[in-house]
Amino acid sequence: MDHSVTSFSMLRLPRNVTLDFVSDHITKLELADADVIQVPGKIPPDVGFAVTGLVIQLLALWSRTHSERTLQVAGQPVEKILTGLAKEPHGSAAIYFADHIKGAQGFNASASEARRYLIPVIHAMQRHEFRDTSGTRGAHLCCFYGSVNEYIGPLYSRDDEASLRNPSDFIDLTRNAIAAFEPAALRRLSPEALNFISSVVYELFSNTHEHARSDEQGNAYTSGNVRGIIARTVEYREDKKETHINVHLSRYMALAAIRQKRHSVQPEVNQERVARVHAGYAKPHSDRTKSLGSTRFLEFTIYDTGPGLARQWAVKKRSRSINSLTFEDELEFVRECFVVGNTTKKTNGVGRGLGYSVESLKKLGAFMALRTGRVFFYQNFLNTRTDGFVPEHWYPDNQEQAYLPGTTYTIVIPISGDLT
Repeated sequence: MDHSVTSFSMLRLPRNVTLDFVSDHITKLELADADVIQVPGKIPPDVGFAVTGLVIQLLALWSRTHSERTLQVAGQPVEKILTGLAKEPHGSAAIYFADHIKGAQGFNASASEARRYLIPVIHAMQRHEFRDTSGTRGAHLCCFYGSVNEYIGPLYSRDDEASLRNPSDFIDLTRNAIAAFEPAALRRLSPEALNFISSVVYELFSNTHEHARSDEQGNAYTSGNVRGIIARTVEYREDKKETHINVHLSRYMALAAIRQKRHSVQPEVNQERVARVHAGYAKPHSDRTKSLGSTRFLEFTIYDTGPGLARQWAVKKRSRSINSLTFEDELEFVRECFVVGNTTKKTNGVGRGLGYSVESLKKLGAFMALRTGRVFFYQNFLNTRTDGFVPEHWYPDNQEQAYLPGTTYTIVIPISGDLT
């Protein structure tokens, strides 16, 4: 049974929304009656890899394809549900992009009235109170275009666009954010690993800061725009068979879990695990009764709802019209963005280019998914046979995806004091 659309054609994102669901339903936003949308109160962590950023991109597309946008809230009391939604990254974006909110018992609020629910969360961000920035275990920092507090304190030193904090500040930001939701993970990270993580967050967000606050022509988005950082931990348990979520991440996590084992393991056990990884993962033998334990990973999502990598590269580096871009052009331009030394930054001293992020991800042995425009890439940086940005298509049999505005990077990093 399809739960995505109600009887009156409202686009409904289910609680267990997946990457496949988002990809399959992007084109539904082109329908004239898709001006009403409903989002889940929470996105469960076990299906949440990369989903939150894509949902936010989906909401941005919704805001730019409909002049009237209603967020439908299920359940009651509506005020309590909205308070909870405001503390979820996708929920805060839904409230921000909607121009009406409707709910049970005749609840009807305008955009300005609804956005009041975002104020406590924005204040928590502004005051570096990371535990209060997310309704689930994690941290969320978001810049809402047009907000009085758009340039929030952890990311900017002043209330203006020229005050993006420097790399050393991002080390403190990363450390404090992790300490707020996973202090044990912070204790296991070496100073060198923490520096590499913060450099990735800094490079990706500084690129977002430079290129996602306006469209490729430098014009503001009239229906709104957001950019932000989400941090949390995720757990991998081999005996729970997380691979039904997606095979790319599961293969990576299984291999990373093996490499992180600190106790001695019988060679035949390791050989069995490696064989399952390379085979695309098979469930452990049914006669195994003991739990294989769990491995925890840090997950960072840096997202924006700007023009996307290929479009900004086409205009600023190639002087190309975005109307003439083919999918092959997009693939080429996205790859060019990650060549070390390439940059489209206008501000001297802000970042060194996306290629440096690739170097850090390699040293961390990370996994990255990238969704921008019509491109959906991933790269497993535990693969020591490749250097630089050598991504693969998330959907090999359906490489050209439906267009989404903006860019989402979702990065998974093993929690370990040693670098690969």
